Amino acid sequence: MNQRIALLIARAEQDECDLVVKGTLAGEARGWHYRPLLDTSQSDRAADAPLTDAQLRQVADTPGQDLTYTCVPPGSGMRIGVDRDEDGFFDRDELDAGSDPTDPLDTP
Repeated sequence: MNQRIALLIARAEQDECDLVVKGTLAGEARGWHYRPLLDTSQSDRAADAPLTDAQLRQVADTPGQDLTYTCVPPGSGMRIGVDRDEDGFFDRDELDAGSDPTDPLDTP
């Protein structure tokens, strides 16, 4: 598994894809978008500190916190990973505020 994740990271670093991670953290559906230039992943909650690869893998080491790494077409990582409706508000922030992360007209 570690080799596959390393391969996806390498592909993202070569701009062949955007890398997103989806899964569960502390019982909540969450998403991250890997940012190669910073070598960190931005979560779908703006106030969360970006996570390194090692930190994100630690999340997956906790029972019940499975994560799925996916390479998506270049330029679509923010939408697929952290801001579905592309309204500039991250998905988890919208859910926390009671707005719909799939509706660009419903913002916090």
